[in-house]
Amino acid sequence: MLDRCNKTLLPLFFGCLACLVGTSVVNADGRVFVLDLRNSSGLQGFRDAEGACAARHARLASAEELHHAVEECFFSPCTRGWLYGGTVGMTVCNVVGSALKAVDVRTENATEDSENLDAFCIKDRGQ
Repeated sequence: MLDRCNKTLLPLFFGCLACLVGTSVVNADGRVFVLDLRNSSGLQGFRDAEGACAARHARLASAEELHHAVEECFFSPCTRGWLYGGTVGMTVCNVVGSALKAVDVRTENATEDSENLDAFCIKDRGQ
């Protein structure tokens, strides 16, 4: 009986695990880009960053989406900006060849220096 239970439960367990892992990066296929809000008159703060992305038919990227874009070499600017949920993301850069390139992502809580942040936007596939 235990053998039959293992044959039934193990595939179910691994199927659920695969589903959970697969859904953690559902929107990582979009195109991440930076909006420079520092030179935009009147735009500052998280809500303005959300609106600026939406005006370009995009949304604020999550930390996972930005990290995926950096890992896959789809994103190279070195900057600090708003992410989904009101967190601040910062691309960590190193010299690669002869150019400065993003190699990692760090996140932090919003600071008092929020008017000097860009916005990390993502345009989902098909938009």
